[in-house]
Order: sequence, then C-alpha cells, then structure tokens
Amino acid sequence: MIYLDSAATTYPKYPSYSCAWLNANTPYGAESREALFDAENSVKHSLGVSSGKVAFGGTASKMFKYLFDKIGDAWSDSMSDADEDESKEAEIKWHSLLSSPYEHECIANGEKGIYVCNIDELKDKDIVKDKMWHNRIPITFCQLVSNITGEVFPVVDIGTVTRELDGFFVCDMTASIGKYDIPEHLEDFCDCVIASAHKFHGEKGQGFIWVSDRFNEWLNGIEYIGTPDVAGAVGTAYALMRSVVHYNLRCPEEWDNAVRNALFEQGVKYNTMSLSGAEDYTNDIVCLRIHGVYADALQVFLASKKIYIGVGHSSCEDGKERYRVLMHAGYSEKEASECIRLSFDGGVTPTTQYEIDEFAKAVKEFIVTYGISQEEQEDENEGN
Repeated sequence: MIYLDSAATTYPKYPSYSCAWLNANTPYGAESREALFDAENSVKHSLGVSSGKVAFGGTASKMFKYLFDKIGDAWSDSMSDADEDESKEAEIKWHSLLSSPYEHECIANGEKGIYVCNIDELKDKDIVKDKMWHNRIPITFCQLVSNITGEVFPVVDIGTVTRELDGFFVCDMTASIGKYDIPEHLEDFCDCVIASAHKFHGEKGQGFIWVSDRFNEWLNGIEYIGTPDVAGAVGTAYALMRSVVHYNLRCPEEWDNAVRNALFEQGVKYNTMSLSGAEDYTNDIVCLRIHGVYADALQVFLASKKIYIGVGHSSCEDGKERYRVLMHAGYSEKEASECIRLSFDGGVTPTTQYEIDEFAKAVKEFIVTYGISQEEQEDENEGN
C-alpha cells in the first residue's frame, strides 16, 4: 500500500500509545481525575501555553459545534438590553463572527451569517471594526495551515488585530499539528485552538479544544458533557506530545518538489494550486491540477492499485459547495475538479521516493489507458 493522504488521517502507531490509552482506562475515580488533569496539562505544554482551559471530547467538527453553542449562549446572556426585534435578528445573523474563505466546512456551513472575509481584510483593523454589529466584540476564525493546499496563513497578524478590538481569535490547527511550527507566544494573540487527533497519529473520533482564560470566562466556562473519555484524552495528549515535541511529523525531504519532478519525468502536465493571502507553505501538503483529468476518477483508479491520495476538496463536503475553497481563490469549477491533494508523513510512517515514483507512473498509466489528451493545456506547464 502507498498512502499519500496523511492530511486526511494518520495511523495511530506510536510505540507506547496503546499503553498510554490502557493506563488511563482505570476503574478508580481518583486515578482517572489525575490522568485527565495530566492530559490537559500535557496539551498546554505541547501548545506552549501556561494558562487557559483544555477539554477533550471529539473531533474538530464536534468541537466547533460545541464552541458555536457556547458562543450563542454567551451572546444570549449579553443581550438583555436589546429590544426583541434586534435580539431575533442577532440570533439569526451573528454579525460579529468573521472567518477566512478557506475554513473547514464545519465553520463555513456551521452557522448562518458568518462574514466571510479575505485574509487581507482580516488583517485590517478598520475593516474588522466595520463588520462589528452593534459594537459586538469580533470573533474571528482562521486555520494555520490550509488542509487543501498546505499554505500557511498569517494567524499572528489576524489574531493581533482581533485582540486590539477586544475580540477573540479562534485557530483551527487540525492540518498543521506536527507538520508546521506552532507560533510562539500563542497566548498573546490566540484565544482558542482546536484539532482532531487522527491528524497527528491519535485515535479517530478524538480531539481537543484549548481556550484562553479570558475567552473561557466570556464563554462561562467550557466543560465536559457527561462522563469524560479519560482514555481517549490521555491518548490524544500523548500523540500530540510525540508529534510536536519529540518526533515532529514534518517531512525531512521536500516531497512536494519530488512529486512535481516525478510527474514531469512521466510527461504529465500539471500546475500547482495556491490560495490568496498565504505567507508561507509546508512541504507536507501539495495541491496539483492534473490537466484534463477528473480527480475523483483518478482517485478511484489509484485506489484500485492501493495508492491512496486526496482530492481538491474536503471529504466532509458534497454537491456544489465541494470546490468552494479553490473556487473562492479564482479557479473555475472545471479546474478545481481536476485537482488532487498529496500529503506526506515524516514521522511514524515516512513517505519514500519509491512511493512517489510509483504514484507518478500510475497517473501516467491512467492518462494513457483512458486516452486523455493534455495538449490543450500546453500553455500551463510544470511549475506554474
């Protein structure tokens, strides 16, 4: 098997992960509370923060749903001075929620009335202030690394602007944990971090949320719903620690360039997809348009050969919205439908040159087998 889709999920293969999980699964209440406390502190240490509140309880999608519920409750509590009509409109529109256009669908489609702003707009204090409804404090959302293209967004600048307006900045680090450095002095500009454990060699269905003390107070406290999954929490904290502190999943080689070179050697025409507003990139994720090739069909063909890749949209989205991230960046639906995403692992199951070469050969085989012509795309050559 050749697995080139680590941005989708990773294999929980740390040597001591199972031991960490089992040790937490104790029947004794005191020991469980201590294990949960240690797991929460371990997450804070991995993030480089010394304060705030950590909670475990599901993937990033579930954590964002929980966060939106808490935000709604906090706003409802603060609206006692608004008249009834304004209150109803506010509950529907939530005008002070702002996000980049590249967020996961659990944010983009999670709540009505979120202002979608370009990255440059989120960095502009005057623009953000102008979108604050009735002087409500802004809550902005932006991922550190794009789960589609691997590009890095200026979250420090966005969070700093939000803080200057007494708002809260929420950062989705699901695609970046272990693959890109967590920004230093996180507490100075960020109020919330959310991530899914299966992205950094933890168990599926697990994840965490961290909120700053000021955000936690405004939210009236985040908490566990029901009995905490202590074993899941300990396993998540352990996988995070190994990913960030010890192993770091970042690839030691520039596999993104290796993929481009391998495709070029096979005579496959492609170009690299990029999003506006990014300030850096990680070589662990690359998004390429293979000219004339419908990506979903290529994905199925490669899977039949036990070569697994991603495509240019989140697996959580369907229908007309599936290409919204790339289309917002100015690409047509046809261009977006021809995009594949490759993502690599530099930690537990490192990607090899052999795997990349076999992938490129299989892509060429698909093009030849189905008689796909790439000649009409000659003006868009490799490396664009």
